[in-house]
Amino acid sequence: MLWLPRAHSVWDVASFARQRAIGWFTVRLFESGGRYGAGKAFFPDGSEMAVAVVPYDRPPPPPCVVVLAVGVKEGRGHVPPGTFWCREEDLAESDLPSCLNFKNGVK
Repeated sequence: MLWLPRAHSVWDVASFARQRAIGWFTVRLFESGGRYGAGKAFFPDGSEMAVAVVPYDRPPPPPCVVVLAVGVKEGRGHVPPGTFWCREEDLAESDLPSCLNFKNGVK
C-alpha cells in the first residue's frame, strides 16, 4: 500500500519514488505515535525535524531526518553529520525506532 495525500498527484517516476519513501516513513512515524506534515516529522516527544528523501531532496541543516530511497547507500556522502537517517527498505520491514540511525561527526 502507498500512502498519498489527497491533493497529491504523481507526474513522473522520481516523484513516485520520493512519495513512496515518504509514505513508508509516515506510516512508521504514525505507528510510533508521531505525525508528518508540511515536510516535517512531529515526534511523540514534541520534537520536530525537517524530512528529506535522498537523492530527490537536498538535506536541510541538522537536526533533520534523511530517508534514503531504495538503492541509495549511506556511505556515499548523502547523510551529513548530525542527521538522523533511515533506509526505505528497512522502513518497509520494521518499526521506526529500529530503522533510525544517527550520523555523528566522527569519521
